[in-house]
Amino acid sequence: MDAGEASFEVESQAAALKAQREESKRQYKQSLVIAAKKRQAGKMRQLQGRTKKKEDLDRELAHAKTNLKKIEKLVQSLRARKDELSAQIEECGLLLFPPSFPDSRKRQ
Repeated sequence: MDAGEASFEVESQAAALKAQREESKRQYKQSLVIAAKKRQAGKMRQLQGRTKKKEDLDRELAHAKTNLKKIEKLVQSLRARKDELSAQIEECGLLLFPPSFPDSRKRQ
């Protein structure tokens, strides 16, 4: 029986070691899955950050386009006003210096 008990003891230790090894494998695989999920979550957060930045850039671009249109309208109105003033100045010049009057500006 001593040999039988020893054999049983060895077999039970082998079974315990095998179970322990299987548990270690399972825990290792589980840790790999958890690490992969964390990496994926990190990538998703990074992509969301990029999306927010893109949305901010799109918003800024829309504001810039609006401001550009306002500036173009302002430039257009200023050019029109300049043309009006130039016409008035020319009209005043003609009143002050009729074409028959010798114009000192033309001689220069």
